[in-house]
Amino acid sequence: MDLRQRAESVVRDIGKLIPTPLDDEQNKKLAGIVEGALVDFMRETAKHHSGVVRDCCPPDRDLAHKISAEIAQKSNALIANLKGLR
Repeated sequence: MDLRQRAESVVRDIGKLIPTPLDDEQNKKLAGIVEGALVDFMRETAKHHSGVVRDCCPPDRDLAHKISAEIAQKSNALIANLKGLR
């Protein structure tokens, strides 16, 4: 399930809980908010993981830096692809 499908699933679940049905425009806006929150969460998680890699490997800072840079690069590419789904 890609990010858009996941966001739409969350919107459907929210729609089941509220007494007044949302129109198509409201569903799209809510799905955009959910997508944005997921992208932000993924960005923060990637940043945290990069920091953990640097902190866990003090004797080999060069290797830790390379791993951290690779994680950041892959995360940035993933986030860019996810944003392109909007």
